[in-house]
Amino acid sequence: PGEYVAEPTERTLERFRRLVDQVVSRRRLYPAHRKDVRVFGEDEPLTDALQYMEDHDYSQVVVLKRGEHVLLTAEGVAEWLQSRAGEPKLCLADFTVGDVHDREKGEKSAVMKRSQGIEEALDLFSSTALNRRSGRIYAIIITQNGKRTEKPLGLITAWDLLKEKDEG
Repeated sequence: PGEYVAEPTERTLERFRRLVDQVVSRRRLYPAHRKDVRVFGEDEPLTDALQYMEDHDYSQVVVLKRGEHVLLTAEGVAEWLQSRAGEPKLCLADFTVGDVHDREKGEKSAVMKRSQGIEEALDLFSSTALNRRSGRIYAIIITQNGKRTEKPLGLITAWDLLKEKDEG
């Protein structure tokens, strides 16, 4: 009592003001990143998912697998292809999205509630990029309550956030 632990400097006050502004004017994931998300069933042909990725210049798609929304990535497809390199004749039309997703190493997505903020998404991308154990996430699936079993309301990638930052 009666003793100051720290003296507020102009720099500290400015940082505090910025934090208050971020909390008060927090941009939410939804509707900022609302979009129709094409969800592939695990029994759909792999070629359909690959064509969709090509047509839309996406490097991942959402798959409904065993009742949960997960991500199939271009990297996962590449790993699957590598695992089959020794096969004499490989016909992609013979495989499903689920067959290939089984080869994904770990989950490449996170799920967040629609009410969460853009800053939280940035923090999540940053923390997973630096954490080798949990692995990098490629996208965040936005749902009503942040559950994998819920219908996706949107999808956001780190690239989306970088573009947004450059435009803003």
